[in-house]
Amino acid sequence: MIYCSSCDFFFFIAYDDIRGFMTNDYFKKSLNPESADSLVSPALDQSTPDDLWKTFQDLPPSSLIVFIDREYHLQKALVDKLQQKNHRIVWIKLLSTESLESNSNVQMIDFSKSITSADVTKQYLIAELILKLCLNTISTAAHVLKGKVYQNIMIDVRVSNIKLFYRAIDIIKLLTGVDKETAEKCLIQSIYQTNDEINNQTIEQHITAVANNKDHIVPIALLMCLSNYSYTQAKLQIDKCPRIRDICTGNN
Repeated sequence: MIYCSSCDFFFFIAYDDIRGFMTNDYFKKSLNPESADSLVSPALDQSTPDDLWKTFQDLPPSSLIVFIDREYHLQKALVDKLQQKNHRIVWIKLLSTESLESNSNVQMIDFSKSITSADVTKQYLIAELILKLCLNTISTAAHVLKGKVYQNIMIDVRVSNIKLFYRAIDIIKLLTGVDKETAEKCLIQSIYQTNDEINNQTIEQHITAVANNKDHIVPIALLMCLSNYSYTQAKLQIDKCPRIRDICTGNN
């Protein structure tokens, strides 16, 4: 859940691009949604199979739904409904001792055999590490399918701190071959959405400006360097071809 919540901070994704749900009313029992300062999402109520079905029933055909659950049988009715819509179902098995029926179409990825320690604490630690790597793989693959990754580099990053500011410059330099000054100039123009050069602002002010601009900052700067476009020209091109991979390979 925490990993999913970080995706919007670092990458430009929509709310429904990657979603995670906790079963058994975990958050209801752990949080106090009645607090005046509560920032609890309406999705807090989406924890039972019936609640999840209300969300999943509108998914496009052939969507991928991953279950990571020790008690897989509790989701059986939901899985059956999802399979009727031809969704692909994957069960990541960590500490569960359950097995799938012999005729099941669910794909099981069984990591339980890799957790061999007799120490219960170590079992949970290993399971949590595997879970983290699985979530990382799932979310990264989603970004690849959306065309945000090129040569194993996440390009459409949100320049929200100094580290990511310099990472963005390095990405532009690497993929275009321009010098640091040119890469930084195009990045800053993209941040401020202007064709003018901006030389009187600090990096901290650039990062503050990003909060008001979530529109493909690095891809636009990349295209400015690749094609010698102005900001306006690059923005129009990105609007027509939002897949960053196609921009980098010249297939736009």
